[in-house]
Amino acid sequence: MEPRTFTESLQGYRMNSCASAPLEGIRVLDFTNMMVGPYCTRLLTDMGTEVIKVEPPSGDHNRTRRPVRDLYSSFFGHLNCGKLSVMLNLKSREGQLAAAGLAKHSDVVVENWRPGVADRF
Repeated sequence: MEPRTFTESLQGYRMNSCASAPLEGIRVLDFTNMMVGPYCTRLLTDMGTEVIKVEPPSGDHNRTRRPVRDLYSSFFGHLNCGKLSVMLNLKSREGQLAAAGLAKHSDVVVENWRPGVADRF
């Protein structure tokens, strides 16, 4: 066998050889905030799920958390990149109905509210 260069040995090799991500096709509805919940759903995004993050009308409070670069929180960006986002007022009947509709079309719902809060919806 003749020696080959490094470039020649990589011919035909695909860097991302997976046909699809492991959780591709799964939809997650994300009602999380602070650190652990958004990190959990970020990992799900990285594994191929479609994550829909629900934010209040004022926006997720982490959007202004430091460090801020060019008026955007890099903390928020790190925890929420790759997610879709929707603004819903969950204190209104319309917002609750919209959230229920999204939940019906989701495979997974993730929340990290205090105990009993989700039961009100």
